Amino acid sequence: MIEPKAFTDIAAARKFASAGNAIITLQSVKTGTHYTFQIQRSDSENPKYKADPCWFVRCLTDGSADEGTFTYIGLVDKNGQFRTTKASEHMKNSHPVLAFDYFMRAKDLSQLIARHEGKCGACGRTLTEPESIDSGLGPICRTRLEAK
Repeated sequence: MIEPKAFTDIAAARKFASAGNAIITLQSVKTGTHYTFQIQRSDSENPKYKADPCWFVRCLTDGSADEGTFTYIGLVDKNGQFRTTKASEHMKNSHPVLAFDYFMRAKDLSQLIARHEGKCGACGRTLTEPESIDSGLGPICRTRLEAK
């Protein structure tokens, strides 16, 4: 089993988070409090999202990331702005919402530890190559995402 991998810079962590099917754990350096988020890209086949993609953000509220319950907290638009929506199951000032908003606005990772769990943020396959483990993206998905 691959140990969780901490990102070293905010750009790499956000690239992983926007890969399309990512699970990322964010932990406060100050308090140690952590939240696990699932970030899924909107369906590009849906006409509503074809020209205006977004990423739906859910927070793990019960159980493990494999079998637990994720509840919807908001979305990230194509410009990288996070916001809650009418369908959000958490208030704007709830701790998970504030944590994810901080992640999206942070200039660096000095106050935050961002980890992936050893699976590709795009396709979900287990990562085995050192470069893939470092980036959170498998070689095929990394190449495909860099082409965009």
